[in-house]
Amino acid sequence: MKKTKLIGAILYSVQLALSAVLVFYIFKLNVLPDSVVFGCVLVLALFAAAGAFLLFLKGTAKKIICACISLILSILLLIPIRVFRKTDSTLNNLQGETNTYHSNYEVVVRQDDKAEILSDLIGYKIGLDTAYNQASAEEALADIERKIESQLEVLEYGGSSALWTALTETRETDAILIDHSFYEMFREAYEEQNDRIENHVKIVDKITVSIDIETPPTASPSTPPEESLQLWERPFVIYVSGIDVAGKITTRSRSDVNILIAINPNTKKMILVTVPRDTYVPFPGVTDGAYDKLTHAGIYGDNCAVSIATLEQYIYTGITIDKWIRVNFTSVERIVDALGGITVESQYNFSSGNYTFVKGMNELDGKQALAFARNRKSFAEGDMQRGRNQLEVIKGIFNKAISPAILSSYSEILDEIADCVQTNLSYSDITGLVKMQLSDGASWQIDTASIYVDYKYDYCYSMSGQKLCVGVMSEESRLEAIEKINSVLNG
Repeated sequence: MKKTKLIGAILYSVQLALSAVLVFYIFKLNVLPDSVVFGCVLVLALFAAAGAFLLFLKGTAKKIICACISLILSILLLIPIRVFRKTDSTLNNLQGETNTYHSNYEVVVRQDDKAEILSDLIGYKIGLDTAYNQASAEEALADIERKIESQLEVLEYGGSSALWTALTETRETDAILIDHSFYEMFREAYEEQNDRIENHVKIVDKITVSIDIETPPTASPSTPPEESLQLWERPFVIYVSGIDVAGKITTRSRSDVNILIAINPNTKKMILVTVPRDTYVPFPGVTDGAYDKLTHAGIYGDNCAVSIATLEQYIYTGITIDKWIRVNFTSVERIVDALGGITVESQYNFSSGNYTFVKGMNELDGKQALAFARNRKSFAEGDMQRGRNQLEVIKGIFNKAISPAILSSYSEILDEIADCVQTNLSYSDITGLVKMQLSDGASWQIDTASIYVDYKYDYCYSMSGQKLCVGVMSEESRLEAIEKINSVLNG
């Protein structure tokens, strides 16, 4: 009798403890509608009261029943606790604004050079670009020297174009250490001339380094009265940057995807606007009025700051970008797969890689979604049509994310987004938006728009002395996009 009572008391205590943990996470996360929270707390309280009643009744059978109920409830409580705990952990660990960045480098020699591996560089002269991200370049050089256990003769150049010329034309240097983003710029430049970079150079090795950047604190701007409302209570704008690499989300890289999302939670309206990566604009605080491709803004500054300043000042004038999200190739694949696939609408029949897409609706997994979003060579409008396809992918992700089907893959989604998405959306921003959608379950009206460009060849800040294919914005389409954004924001 005493043993049965003790076991029942222990199991009941476990039930109470787990109930308290669940209530803690329910209130901490604050994602459930208030009516659901009230119902959950009420049910847990009733089970606690029932357990206490049975526990103190006389009779072995009643205590066994109490023990069994407590055991079953404890096991069941572990399921939502696990989900809430994982949600809390994911949101706390979600990569936000950071001063630690990763840089990828290629060690490059001429195509006819005998060097095949790093150790073959012993005795070589190696060129270094000191005009861009010098601290990272020097760290990458130190890594090379550690690996080959030898010091290299270093030649410094003030820019990527001078660096490339020293290797391929004047042959002043035997090898160069070049940031991956700039290497890809040269790759594109050769392609525009119907040539291949592999005809001129080869990669001996690839180096990744991380650098901690000390950023001085900045004064917080005063908050206008209308912005005292929570994010989910007012219209707001999010900038989505898609960088052109896989791997670490904190890698400095070109921003090949530049999408603005204007959201009005009050009217349940949303518009997604894309601007081509090659759009020809200055970068505030960087280029001193010189023009460059919009995609190159991603390699300057921290936490999308230069890209956002460029968009606000030269493209979406009068529009304030509230938040930003940064994703990469890895992010798209993993998120789409975690969602169980998405549905997108294609305007054309086309093939990309190993995949074929039909005009109309297409069911896509992660790899297919990435192929759908990256292809531009299959279309007469090139990058502009690619931008529209990228909008379709984002729409597909959003529609799947707000559907009840997400519940079956919720845990997997949390596993994926923790390290492949970077954003300045806060913990409360995300949970508040989720709670809003769960509370009303409303459908959204989603519109899209594109800014058009006319292509030409002109000089770019990032590759001085060399003309690249750039896009001059259509003023009409730019103003039309701004008008549509304001229409959503103003209701």
